[in-house]
Amino acid sequence: MPIRPYEAKDRDAVRYICLNSDGPCEADEMGQHFLLTTYCDYYIEREPHNCFVFADEEDRAVGYILCTEDFANFRKVFYSDFKTRIDPARTAEHKWAEESIVPHAQHSADFPAHLHIDLLPDYQGKGIGTQLMNTLFAHLRNKKCRGIMLTVFRHNTGAVRFYERYGFDRIGENTNNIVFGKLL
Repeated sequence: MPIRPYEAKDRDAVRYICLNSDGPCEADEMGQHFLLTTYCDYYIEREPHNCFVFADEEDRAVGYILCTEDFANFRKVFYSDFKTRIDPARTAEHKWAEESIVPHAQHSADFPAHLHIDLLPDYQGKGIGTQLMNTLFAHLRNKKCRGIMLTVFRHNTGAVRFYERYGFDRIGENTNNIVFGKLL
């Protein structure tokens, strides 16, 4: 089953994976909209050239790795996109989205790129995440990207172990998240 560059035909599958990588999504419609706006849509709409999917036998995406290679550009575009897509009255979501990228801003000099990686549950624990990381890192090295980072919920112990095994270093922490970085 191949890893290949993201294509427009993968949009619905990638959005589904974003919402269901931890099992069926229980968020309401607005919650789902928030999750997609924050963790998925920017990447596949604005930087599809930095996104890769793992496809099943029928060439349907069942996992992905999404990336922005330049935090400064991401911040400008993400905020304007977010403000137009999420109701301004939903102040908690606006605050949470702004806080979610604070670690990226703090570490962007050394780690200008950041990523999101997800697989549907049936495909987790099979080495696919490592293959997706290898693909993205080769891509970013070819682009002369200095480093990459990500944040993960502190209580997601499986993901924390995965990033540590892959060679990421802990570069920051807060109450809810661990910030990992890796120089390329």
